[in-house]
This record gives sequence, C-alpha cells and structure tokens, in this order.
Amino acid sequence: MYFTRPKIKPLNWDLKELVDNGIYLFDGFTSDNSPVNIKYRGGWLQVWHGDPGASLGEANHQVVEERIGPPYHWGLLAEQACDLLGITINGKKPILTEEQRLQAAKYEPILDWSGETTYWQSFNYMFPDDVSNFRNEIESAFPDFKHVIQLHDHSGPASTAPNDKEFEEAGSKLDFEIPGAYDFSLKTQFYTYTDEGKEFVKIFNSIMEKSFFSAHQYIDMETKEVLKHHNEENPCRLYSTGLKKWCLEKNNRYLSVGYSSAESRKEIWGNKDLSSSDKDIFYGLRPLP
Repeated sequence: MYFTRPKIKPLNWDLKELVDNGIYLFDGFTSDNSPVNIKYRGGWLQVWHGDPGASLGEANHQVVEERIGPPYHWGLLAEQACDLLGITINGKKPILTEEQRLQAAKYEPILDWSGETTYWQSFNYMFPDDVSNFRNEIESAFPDFKHVIQLHDHSGPASTAPNDKEFEEAGSKLDFEIPGAYDFSLKTQFYTYTDEGKEFVKIFNSIMEKSFFSAHQYIDMETKEVLKHHNEENPCRLYSTGLKKWCLEKNNRYLSVGYSSAESRKEIWGNKDLSSSDKDIFYGLRPLP
C-alpha cells in the first residue's frame, strides 16, 4: 500500500501550546481553553477535543481518525502533526526543516509527510518458489533493487491457525489444509513528482499486480457458507498468486483459519455481510475465484 501526504481537512485551530506527552501523544489547549489530544499509533492519526474549560481528560469528542501510515508505524513529530492537521501555536505554524527531520529519523521512524516522498509497505504471504520468482522479476526490472526495495523474511513457515482452545478441540474434527508459506515484509520509497518516480511506480505496480492479490472471502468451514467478502480489511496484507493457485485446487484449502464465538461476533465481524447464525463459527479465508 502506498503512503504519502494525506488529505485531511484543516482543523484551523490555534493552540496556546502543544506538549509531547510521550509515545506520540500530544496534548494542548486552544485559545478558548478547549482541551486537545492528538495520537499517532499503528499508522492511525486520531484527534479529540473537549468543551472550553474542560480538562485534558475530558477531550472526548473525536474529530479525526485517519490511516496515514503503515501498520505498526508510530513515528510522528509535533511539527508534522500541526502541519497535517492545520494547527498553529500562538498564531504561528511550527516549522520543521528537512535537516531536523532527518536528524530525528536517525533514532525513530520519522517519515517525510511533505508529499515529496511516497512510501510503499506490504506484508506478503508467499511460497518459497514465489519468493524466488518475485526476486527475479524485481532484479530484472531494478538491477540495484537492494538499494531501492527491502524484502525481509520475518520467520520460517508461518502458522495461519490460531492457538485458541476452542479451535484445538473442535477444529481437529474439520477437514482443512493451510499452506506452509513464509511471511515477508516489502518496503520501498521514491520521490513522488519526478519522472523517475513515476516510471518506478508504473513498473512496480505491474510486477505487484502479477505477483500478488488481496481480495478474499470468509467461509464457514462447516457449512461452506460465504460469510463475507473483503478487499481491504488489511490493505497491506497481500498473498502470492502461487498461494491462490494452491488454494483453489481443493475446496478444503484456506489461506488461514480462525474461530469466532457467537458472543463476540459483532465485535469481531462488525455489521457488514454478517452470517445470521447464532452458533460459534470456524472460518477460513479463501481467494476469490
């Protein structure tokens, strides 16, 4: 998934101060003494404010919730938060130079949110042969790919079955197969507006579309009912086309499997495309045909 400067409607707030409260939490008060909380975690930028005269703990009206960065990303400076949200402090816009950002980035994952740089990050579930084929494609298109694209193996064959006691007991009676694939993270970045950047995107997109997919469906493993389709549950999670071919060869093969209790289903599944069943569900993820 690509990340660059997000389009967020400016809040046009003027704060008396904005204090770094640790772990990318920022607190402050507007000129009319309304409390403000800003939080950046896991790629999500969130903002709350309260009524004039309220305490910081009473900033409970959420006005911003935007995914702006990769999953698990947590680095954001106060100056960047103000710039992205349209916030000034005592009438002035806090300034962050590129030199200051690069210095901070030596110690923390501080990205360039000016829009000049675009980032890509994905988590790719792949068979070993898929990894080799993908590397060959990338090396052919970008001979110096090691300086352009980072592909990291997080582990040996990843387990895609949960360790829940309920699944261990009932899941053992189900007929299913899951792949012994590997989990890789893929990162790259480029200058957004240059001709080289635009050409890079064109070639990179072509390789990614040929090598991976994301659209899948949830299947009740007992009834084979399609519970729901999902294209962007985790936009950074991709599966190799080799996995799709393997999975579709048999109807008892799944990308991953899981368990959903009737009591917690609303919380887990939400209200969209929800099965009307009131029983516990053992589900599997399969590619769309």
